[in-house]
Amino acid sequence: MNTCIPESEACPHHSIPLPARATVGDVEEAFDVFFQHTACVPETLELDLSCCEYIEIATLVYLVAVMAGRRRDGKRSLLRLPDRKHVRDVLRAWEFPKALREAVGLPFTEIVREEDRKYFGENPQPSDIRYGGRLIQGVPHVGEARLMSDRFFAITTFRPVPSVDAARLVMEQSGRWDEVLVKAVLAKHLNGSENYFASRIVFESMYNAFRHSGATIVQTASRFDWEANHFTIVFWDNGESIIDTLRRPLQHQQSVRTASAEVIQAEYDVVIKDPSGHIVCKESIGSGFTPNAATPDGLLLLAATLPGVTSDTAGKQHEVHDALRRESPDLAGPGMGLYVLTNAAVDLFGGAVSFRTKRSFLNIKAPSPSKSTAKTRYRAKVRTYGEWIPEFLGNMLTVRLPLRVNRAL
Repeated sequence: MNTCIPESEACPHHSIPLPARATVGDVEEAFDVFFQHTACVPETLELDLSCCEYIEIATLVYLVAVMAGRRRDGKRSLLRLPDRKHVRDVLRAWEFPKALREAVGLPFTEIVREEDRKYFGENPQPSDIRYGGRLIQGVPHVGEARLMSDRFFAITTFRPVPSVDAARLVMEQSGRWDEVLVKAVLAKHLNGSENYFASRIVFESMYNAFRHSGATIVQTASRFDWEANHFTIVFWDNGESIIDTLRRPLQHQQSVRTASAEVIQAEYDVVIKDPSGHIVCKESIGSGFTPNAATPDGLLLLAATLPGVTSDTAGKQHEVHDALRRESPDLAGPGMGLYVLTNAAVDLFGGAVSFRTKRSFLNIKAPSPSKSTAKTRYRAKVRTYGEWIPEFLGNMLTVRLPLRVNRAL
């Protein structure tokens, strides 16, 4: 990274304007373009949300991670709030200010630019917040409204503590998704069985986050998005990258393969993109692929999702949900966690799962019907970002599941 000359001389004001439709992919692209044309990582960076007309929950978590990473590196971040009140209400309803405070360690007043503090207190009553009274806009239901009033789907923060059993905490939190009311909502709007959501998506995602070395914070959030026609749940931790966790034993010539997954046979049609977003390679990889110390980061990230690949082959930290062990014992062995998650999201619910860590991005979904074969079960897109963009702090995992019907907001 180039050494910066003083901002007062080189770049008195750095700002990244977020697009009107602020999906996490478009926001990531805005960051990529900005850093490609900036000679250094600015000491102060403004994230400009003023033109946002729509912002997805994954974008909010992504921004928390970016600002937490900059704070860790001694950099300052500022927010320019959305001009549109309904978008500001999204930030409020999903408790974005609180999530930022807990991840960055600064009050929201110190993160928002001074001119935008006029928006503070603009909703005297909770009912004034557009999204504050219902879980799903346009679907009035007393029980669903109670879920939203309890902030069930808001950004929630957890702090791993060595003295506290992570598996027990994760089991308690995944158990919230097993409650009768929640399962009824999931059954009503998702394509797959609500019985698999807590044990195979929430448990595996959260336990994966808690296991990352050095993680001091884990955040999760979710949303039924009727405009985009999917349900999204996001998990982020600020710990060691999945890539580094898996690379460490490989650098010491240690095995990262277990024998417990030999019965799983799957093919992955892999598309690899370079930092410019151009496809540089298309290849088919079997679920038996075993990485080595020379495997590039993007493929190593994919390898971490394959059945039986783990940095903990002895299973010393291995835990699974009781329901998974009872229903599918062949999926309950060491190194199966991220495969169980992927299998549930893609095969059982018809959705997709994405990972973002360091300078790598991975998305896994079902192949198109025209390309599906008896062996091919997944289509994976791997992208590596350029050295010009700062490494993403920790690991962000996003699961998107399609909804049964599309309702307008």
